[in-house]
Amino acid sequence: MTRTTNQPDDDVVLPPTCPGAETTRSLRDAPRLAWFIVLGLAHGARKAPTLPARVWAGYIALIAVVFYVPLLLPVRIVQLRDRRAVHYVHRDDRGRVRAVLTVKAKPGPRWEVGDHSTGHPGAGHGRLLRAALLPTLAAAADARGVTIEATAATAALAAAYIAELPGLVDVGHGSPRGRKLRRTS
Repeated sequence: MTRTTNQPDDDVVLPPTCPGAETTRSLRDAPRLAWFIVLGLAHGARKAPTLPARVWAGYIALIAVVFYVPLLLPVRIVQLRDRRAVHYVHRDDRGRVRAVLTVKAKPGPRWEVGDHSTGHPGAGHGRLLRAALLPTLAAAADARGVTIEATAATAALAAAYIAELPGLVDVGHGSPRGRKLRRTS
């Protein structure tokens, strides 16, 4: 089912519901999803290729910890309430979110993967979520003529995402870092 916004001239197509992947808009998930930002920054600091890059990434992670409650948590709450965004999650047996992949509908029509994070970077939770989502998202994008865009944090992640999603290509430098990826239908 194709859903659009209430504006008749808007060519926004919302991402679909995907079998095997839960979605959330629950404010109960906001603290954990906000904390994923901090964990991702800390992971980036540990994995940075050079000492100056590790120091810079560690500094950014420290700032994120300081601003967790006054900034990151409110941002996550606003993101969860955004009607153009779908937050796909992978949960463990206890119901805790292990990974999130947020897809936001944009004019064009296009879908922007604006957040893909996990509580344990490198543990495979994000890969499990992508495996459940990508076939359905790709088929829905093809059926609706939607372009998928994402920014991978590193060239290695970009290569992994390109291998997982047929048609995804590296189109240049991402902002503020990483690689910009695009898949056109």
